[in-house]
Amino acid sequence: NYTAVNIGSDPNRTRKLDFAAYTAYPNGGSDNIGDLGFRLGNSDLILFAAEYYKSVGGVSGVMEMQPGPVNWGSYNPLLIPGTVRLWLYHSFAAGGKIACSYRFRQILYSAEQYHAGALLTDGITPSEGGKDYMQFIKEIAQLRKQFKPCTKAPAKMAARSTALVWNLENYWSIDRQKQTGQWNTWDYPVKFLKAARSLGAPVDVVQETADLSKYKFVIVPAYEMVDAALVKKWHDYAANGGHLIITCRTATKDRRGHFWEGAIASPISGLIGAHIDATDMLSTHHKGDVLMNSNHYLWNNWADLLTPDTNTTVLAAYDNQFYKGKASVVKHRIGKGDVIYIGVDTDDAGLEKDILKQMYTHGGAETEDYPPGVFVYWRDGFYIAMNYSSGDYTVKLPGNSKILIGEKTVKPAGVLVWTE
Repeated sequence: NYTAVNIGSDPNRTRKLDFAAYTAYPNGGSDNIGDLGFRLGNSDLILFAAEYYKSVGGVSGVMEMQPGPVNWGSYNPLLIPGTVRLWLYHSFAAGGKIACSYRFRQILYSAEQYHAGALLTDGITPSEGGKDYMQFIKEIAQLRKQFKPCTKAPAKMAARSTALVWNLENYWSIDRQKQTGQWNTWDYPVKFLKAARSLGAPVDVVQETADLSKYKFVIVPAYEMVDAALVKKWHDYAANGGHLIITCRTATKDRRGHFWEGAIASPISGLIGAHIDATDMLSTHHKGDVLMNSNHYLWNNWADLLTPDTNTTVLAAYDNQFYKGKASVVKHRIGKGDVIYIGVDTDDAGLEKDILKQMYTHGGAETEDYPPGVFVYWRDGFYIAMNYSSGDYTVKLPGNSKILIGEKTVKPAGVLVWTE
């Protein structure tokens, strides 16, 4: 049982686990999305953990789901009724096969007296979180009756199949030498997962040893330490028709965490079709500008200055600073596929999301455009929409849809389950 944000140990160094579970406490006193976000919790927590721990092996799911207000947050607000149910559905939608709570009954003594349980202090009355558990259990029983084994993913979902390659070793390596206080090592891969999900793509967080051939698209965010075999694996994936996105801070070091005796990230220069001449970082109050398709994007965290090869397309360039006009995002055709290198880290992930959308479109996949906090998954024949935002969201359902749980207009903390 690992914490959702787990930086102290590497689960993938543990072999032959029967269960690779995680704890989920999305609400510890943070603002999150909109006016109600402080009650709904941080959607990123389950979003990443649910995918990451599936890659470890064994049965995955949530071992501790927060049942209500806790005793350790910066402040501990009441949750909107239905919030715990929302979190449970998020874990389920992402493929979780177990769901447990800590704790069953709120205790009467010791340090965690203020930590909510599924039952109140009388040991009889369900808390709001307990009511959510009860409703979730009943609804899962209903869905089991509708379950059809071996249901294949819809064509539109399969067309967007995406892998995000990540491991904890690269987190450790980068986080100890961030170079700028504005770099968020943990959140960097999460923002790509979130952007892809907002476009309707199913995303698996995988290890570098995974078979990439079953994915139409692969994202490699800030994968600092590589070797020749891994770079060749990425090259072969693209050459065989895959669509690969590589980002800044990838391949800048060898497996020992040492710089290359040569140009920056030299092992991937041929792969991305460009050379990294230098890297810039700005202060918190300065703003760099990137221009792509007449749209401007702000950055101040990280910027690789790229010199593209003659057969490489420049997708975006810096539009201020003394190196104005220098390439920031490039695209390189390799065999039947292509590689996009994103050399800049924007503040709101707007550029990254637009690049992802281009990648999906050029790869023949239609995309969605879900607003922040709205997630739609497909699992075992069921579509599941969840709303972490502070406003209502109306799901566009095709004519052959059948609503099983919820309503088409999903309120904050709401859930909609349907089939097509």
